[in-house]
Amino acid sequence: VGEGWGEGVSGKGDRPVAPTTFSNMALPKIKICGITNQIDALQAVDAGADALGFVFYKKSPRHVNLNVVKSIVADLPPFVLPVGVFVNEDPNRVQGTGARSRICTGCLFRDSLWRHRQNRRLEPCHEGC
Repeated sequence: VGEGWGEGVSGKGDRPVAPTTFSNMALPKIKICGITNQIDALQAVDAGADALGFVFYKKSPRHVNLNVVKSIVADLPPFVLPVGVFVNEDPNRVQGTGARSRICTGCLFRDSLWRHRQNRRLEPCHEGC
């Protein structure tokens, strides 16, 4: 087929197929959210996760406390980005939680969870951020 477009499944040139080389394409980044324990975190990393999300929203069934997150993050490889997920939280509290748990990036939701989403990079809390 060569590089670029191919003949597709029907052989009539009506469907694109993936290029045979990916040198000019960025690979997608994968974030697994709702991590609550060490085993799940390490399995997600082994499966290729680039980032792990930790939910600090107390009403969520995936809520995890600060001490658990600190323990999990301490054992993560340096190439895995820990992300905090917060809902209706004061930005200063988000920053403090990030610093205490070594979370590098926060995902802050306001009011309607999906309409007012704000991603923000936290102030560097350690060398890996």
